[in-house]
Amino acid sequence: MNPIALTLLLLLTTLGTAQAEERLLQRDAIEVEDGDTLVIDFDGTPVRVQLIGIDAPEDSDNPKFRVDLRRTGLDAERLRRLGSVATEQLRFLIDSRAPLTLQFDRQLKDRYGRMPADLVDAEGNSLAAMMIANGYAMPVTRDMPASLIHLLGALAREARTHDKGLWGLYPEDSRRWAGVGE
Repeated sequence: MNPIALTLLLLLTTLGTAQAEERLLQRDAIEVEDGDTLVIDFDGTPVRVQLIGIDAPEDSDNPKFRVDLRRTGLDAERLRRLGSVATEQLRFLIDSRAPLTLQFDRQLKDRYGRMPADLVDAEGNSLAAMMIANGYAMPVTRDMPASLIHLLGALAREARTHDKGLWGLYPEDSRRWAGVGE
């Protein structure tokens, strides 16, 4: 199985949720907030969406940014630079792969009130998995089945080993943000 072809439907099925839905989205219905957060237009209503299974650096001052500042020891400019590059990568993926299918369960919400979901291109490739594979995000293992933790972890290690994305652009800052050693 191509690990980039991981989809939220697989995760939702594994987690036992029966409310999985799909919605085809054109580019103009998707606003990128940061490297792992979107605002989707649901029939005129904006809905904040967290790309499931990933964490990307923040590009603006918010509670998570302040936590990451303390945790990493990076200064705000360096941390924001990582976040800005990750955000631009997600915009690029969306622009180059639209239309996209949003896979979600509208009943699920994360601790920030966002709906966990994934965007999938016409070939079935998960944009969340692509963000990890391209070196712009890290896997989030909380509430994930072991099989997906293993696959997403392998994508992250491959990106780091081959200096992809942030790993090649800002290796030291990326290691500090991701909490990995040399």
